[in-house]
Amino acid sequence: MTGLLLAPMIVPAVVMALAFYQFFISLGMVGTVLPIGLAHAVIAVPYAFLTVRASLAGLNPALVRSASSLGAGAFSVMRFVYLPVIRPGLVAGALFAFSVSIDETVIALFLQSPDATTLPVKMFTDIQYNLTPKIAVSSAMLVTVATLGLLVQVCLTIRRRSVARLLPLTAPEQTG
Repeated sequence: MTGLLLAPMIVPAVVMALAFYQFFISLGMVGTVLPIGLAHAVIAVPYAFLTVRASLAGLNPALVRSASSLGAGAFSVMRFVYLPVIRPGLVAGALFAFSVSIDETVIALFLQSPDATTLPVKMFTDIQYNLTPKIAVSSAMLVTVATLGLLVQVCLTIRRRSVARLLPLTAPEQTG
């Protein structure tokens, strides 16, 4: 299963673009936004999978068993045990997926139409045919958004670790 989820990282972009094009042309969907979104989701899944899997490696199975034995339902275990552990992995995976998706022009070139064009394709064609300051502004905005996302992730991680250091490792003994 892991190999199947990680396959889009290994397959060359041109091969994937041709495969997506043939698949979506057989469905009559080329030229709409949906195939572009689905193709970008497929190429982004490995990055989200790897970061969430790395986050889950730090989960203590005793926490899940403890929560379940104390009467927590499946939703409560997911919300209060799994989600706090995988949240950093989800955020990092989303940032990686965004970075990979915003960088992918080959697949979008195959699946685009005048009505469905992504920002990277628009920038690529404008660089070739209509060089204006809009390209520099768009690039600066993308770098700024990526940097802000990284800073937010770092700040949240630092805050979470500093709060964890303040918590006692064991419950204080009660004398009576």
